[in-house]
Amino acid sequence: MLINQERQSRIGSSLYYLASLFFLLLLAGIIASCATQALASQNSLAAWWSDNGGTLRLKRQNPNELIVASYNVLNLFDNEYDPGKEDHTFLPLGYVLPNGQKKEQMCEGILHPAYKKECLEIDWTADRLRLKLKQIHFAIGAVGDLPDILGVQEIENEKVAAMLAKELGYGDSFVITDSPDERGIDVAIFYRKEAVTLEGTESIRLAAPYVDEPTRDILKANFRVGQKRDQMLTVYVNHWPSQSSPSSQRMGAANVLKKDIDKTLKDSKTHVIALGDFNTLNNEIPNAFYNVIYAPEWNNRLADAQLLFSTEHPAIAGQMPPDSYWWNGNKQWSKLDRIVLSQNLVDGKGIELDRTSFRIVSPPEMLTRYEVDDPHSYFDGAVFEPVPKHYDFYTLDADDAGFSDHLPVAAKIQLN
Repeated sequence: MLINQERQSRIGSSLYYLASLFFLLLLAGIIASCATQALASQNSLAAWWSDNGGTLRLKRQNPNELIVASYNVLNLFDNEYDPGKEDHTFLPLGYVLPNGQKKEQMCEGILHPAYKKECLEIDWTADRLRLKLKQIHFAIGAVGDLPDILGVQEIENEKVAAMLAKELGYGDSFVITDSPDERGIDVAIFYRKEAVTLEGTESIRLAAPYVDEPTRDILKANFRVGQKRDQMLTVYVNHWPSQSSPSSQRMGAANVLKKDIDKTLKDSKTHVIALGDFNTLNNEIPNAFYNVIYAPEWNNRLADAQLLFSTEHPAIAGQMPPDSYWWNGNKQWSKLDRIVLSQNLVDGKGIELDRTSFRIVSPPEMLTRYEVDDPHSYFDGAVFEPVPKHYDFYTLDADDAGFSDHLPVAAKIQLN
């Protein structure tokens, strides 16, 4: 009896190991297939943009069209110390702070090894800053016509915002927040005076009890639009707490935004667009969008331009990346950047979203391939492409510099 039990145990163990080996081989095959499909997708996408890039770029066909866009530009800092902010990484090597210490001495106080290394090695000179501005110019140029309203995230201060406005062609038409974010990054809005008239702005502070840590303000801008400037459009630019914070922080930001939108939409003639980097994953629980912004019980719930577009025009949507952000860590696309709108912009009456116009701006120059080189990962050797071509803060070569870890998103609004 004991011998039979031992034999059965050995047989069971063998079957277990065979099953495990089969699973691993199957998983390796799936990864290889995904990598091959990704490569084919990149080739297809590059061909599509080559043939249809002019079509995908948004152009104003008449004065009654507005182009709105959003872009997380990834650490657009000037190269001077901003008192009270932890901006040491983006200073030239050898820079002397007002306290007499050099940049490198301040970098030594950074606890995270990777961030300390960046701080000690990045030489954020005027030439590197100019190249960064030019790369952003290329990315916004890929939208098509210069957006009438452009929301920007991860921009340091008014000085560098003025430089970007001049580079893009907005002149002095911009507004930027002054948030309590520890690194000093803010959000800004740039606008074309030829198309819209700025009526006023407000920085909405995210604070207790909604969030626990200093973060970026929400920028609210009220515009008069239309040829007679007789229609009202309120735009909220967002950069919510990052994924390193619990989802409760983004829930708090969502409720702050919801509260202000309720106040704004008491004027039935006003229309609302909220855009930016919301840092919210679709699978988060609780979820700031599904539980707050899209919640059916909220009378002023917002509609999602990307969701409407991909549902109604899947063929065109399939020629663009599935979302605007790719993180190498989890090997996934994420929908962090959104354009969401009040119901009176999608009801077929008056001012209206052009549902054919949503774009994840993704010409081949802004995309690259990511190859996994990690022998401890199931994905070792897999190639993912296309993915956003991240910015390289060390180079002075435009061909190597890249753009951001995000892609811009854009859409058209049709006026009366």
